[in-house]
Amino acid sequence: MRCIPTRPDKNHPDEEHWQVVRKAALARDGRKCRICGSSKALNVHHIHYENWGKEKLQDLTTLCREHHKMITLKNRELRKRKFSNPSKRLPHKEIPKCAKCNQNEAIESQDEDGDYYCLYCHEFYK
Repeated sequence: MRCIPTRPDKNHPDEEHWQVVRKAALARDGRKCRICGSSKALNVHHIHYENWGKEKLQDLTTLCREHHKMITLKNRELRKRKFSNPSKRLPHKEIPKCAKCNQNEAIESQDEDGDYYCLYCHEFYK
């Protein structure tokens, strides 16, 4: 299981760069949450922190406050599970790998299609 690292610093090291790339991500995503389509209370979420301080547009996705919180909590849970005692881990349902990023850490969507939402590339898949 790949661990999703935490944010390196409290403050972004290049605030000017962050504002430019943040606005570009919002524009690319149509100023809507990539999960539910809401245009209210939007956050720009780091998919990963490999390029912290010099983010590229593909490192970011737009989420509403509710889904940003959900993804952040799920990522914390994954980190906790990765570093906790393996004998105390609960078994979980086999999740198919995402075709885009080949990871299998996802959450099931709540729609009737039964899609999965990848926690790495932030895309829906079957």
